Amino acid sequence: QYLVPNPAHLASCLRSINGGSSTIVTFINCLSVEVKVNWIDFDGKLKFYKALAPNSQYDQQTYVGHPWVVYTDTAFAVFHPLSGDNLNRAIIDNPTRPGRNNGTTLIPIREMAALPCVWSLNGGASTYVTFFNNRFEAVRVYWIDMEGKKKLYETLQPGGTYQQQTYVNHPWVITTVTEPERPIYIFHPTAAPNTTATIF
Repeated sequence: QYLVPNPAHLASCLRSINGGSSTIVTFINCLSVEVKVNWIDFDGKLKFYKALAPNSQYDQQTYVGHPWVVYTDTAFAVFHPLSGDNLNRAIIDNPTRPGRNNGTTLIPIREMAALPCVWSLNGGASTYVTFFNNRFEAVRVYWIDMEGKKKLYETLQPGGTYQQQTYVNHPWVITTVTEPERPIYIFHPTAAPNTTATIF
């Protein structure tokens, strides 16, 4: 039976973004069971592409900044194409702990909530974002680095604004200031100049 993932979790942290170069990904199923290959669209929704038989492979055209999710009945993997050189290989092997080893990140389904699914990628165009805090409370603005770690850049008071130079494929997380700190939303910059991210 095909396992349907938690849509709220995926929508909160996995979605395609524009601006990445075209590339080819080779999905290689080294398992003894069929896997389902899905693209995550711009709204964070799963789009089924292929049922990949055991010990088989196929090439998929995609873009840097477009995540893919592979599922079995008991495990899943997330793959982020990292370059436009057509050398991306998503090797689907035995379940492992989360990592960033070019897509070999099958994780037991019970650990889905712990998925470190947001991090910055190289290759995006430079841009500027203005963060505007339209809430009645202060918020924190974090950049998510190449290892998926939060880096605090600014604490915005109610009504405050802050301009930040950044890149396409570099996500930003807005959180509450009060403890326990709670994420409000994740912002993915686009190539449009001088974007405003309004925090409601």
